[in-house]
Amino acid sequence: MKTPLSNKSPEMVYTLEHMFPGTIAKIKAGKCVNCEKQVMFLGFRNLKSEKEFEISGICQPCQDEIFGID
Repeated sequence: MKTPLSNKSPEMVYTLEHMFPGTIAKIKAGKCVNCEKQVMFLGFRNLKSEKEFEISGICQPCQDEIFGID
């Protein structure tokens, strides 16, 4: 599993950090950028959810809530 934002350019990381302060620190601490709970890396439902975490840093429960999955 990749670290969230690891595939983003330095400019994109800079922009995200300024739009959403604390994002990088949360990711480095292994916390969801949305709810700030510790991310359970074995708790992803499928590869698609795991890849979404790699993109956004959002845990499975928050993904479910954001994307309307029951």
